[in-house]
Amino acid sequence: MIIDICDKQVIFEEYNGLITFVNINNNHWMFVYLHAKCDTIFILDSQMGTNEKEKAEEICNKFRHFFTMRPHTNEKTDWANKNWTPGTITHPFQEDSSSCGVFVMLMAKQVVEEFPKIPNIINITPSTEMMTHYRKSVAKEILLASVSRQEYCCVCGKSEKDQTEEQSTWEFTMPFLAVYYLWFHVRCLNINVPPEEQAWICDLCW
Repeated sequence: MIIDICDKQVIFEEYNGLITFVNINNNHWMFVYLHAKCDTIFILDSQMGTNEKEKAEEICNKFRHFFTMRPHTNEKTDWANKNWTPGTITHPFQEDSSSCGVFVMLMAKQVVEEFPKIPNIINITPSTEMMTHYRKSVAKEILLASVSRQEYCCVCGKSEKDQTEEQSTWEFTMPFLAVYYLWFHVRCLNINVPPEEQAWICDLCW
C-alpha cells in the first residue's frame, strides 16, 4: 500500500514496515527500509563509497524527530517511542552510472518478498546484460499490473480514441511481453504519421 507519511490520518501502528526511496541531487536513488518489528532502519546505496551505517544513523535521527514531533501536530503517538537503530544488508553495487533506479526497485522487491524476515543479502547481478534483463522484467511487471491497456493511450493516459482524424491512433503488440496490446495517439508520439511509415523507437521497449 502507498501512503503519505505526512498524512495526519495515517496510523503507523497498523503497519509492520515501510519502504521509501531517497533522491540525491536529482540524479541518484537510494533505498530506505524501516522494519518496525525490530525497530531498525536500513539504507542501501547501490553506488559504492557510501557509509551506509552512518547514513542509516542520520535517517534514524530524522525519523525519531518526525515521530516525536507528530503528536504535537495531530495527537498521534504511534511509533513515537520507538528507538530506531541503524542496520545494514549486504548487497552488490552498480557497475554503471545509470542503474540506481533498477537497483532500488529490485531491493524493495526482495525485502518485501522476505518480510518479516530480514534478508542477509540482496541478490542482484550488476552486469550490463543482466541490467537490461532486469529493466525489461520490471517494466513487464509494472505494465501488467497497471490499468487496462486497451482503454488508455499509453502516453497521455486519456481513454478516447479520436476517430475523426485519419490515422489518429496506432496500435501494436509489445514484442517482449508476448501478447500485450497497447495503443497510442499518434500526436502523443510527437510524430506526424504512424510508425509503419516513419522510424520510431518505443520508450517502453527501449
